[in-house]
Amino acid sequence: MEIIYRIMIMLCVFTLVFSCKNRVEKTQEVVTQKEQKSVKKIKEELLADGFKVFDYVDEKTGDTVIMQQYFIAFLKKGPNRSQPKEEAEKLQNLHQAHLGKM
Repeated sequence: MEIIYRIMIMLCVFTLVFSCKNRVEKTQEVVTQKEQKSVKKIKEELLADGFKVFDYVDEKTGDTVIMQQYFIAFLKKGPNRSQPKEEAEKLQNLHQAHLGKM
């Protein structure tokens, strides 16, 4: 039994190592594709899509860093829910559709 456990652990480690390596390569590939666009082009695309962006030049590297503005809200169910379940679901679906458009 001990041999089976060791083999299983080795397979898990082997799988983990190679799956991580593949992800790193894919991430580097995506970064390389993004680097082909200029900072100006990226900013123009984000602004055209309706994003509010901020950028600054990193003093250490000289790279221009572009940041997008995001908002987050935490919703919780309160005790005073006046609408029926069907109406609440309809409102939720409309809300989700609106967020999807944004």
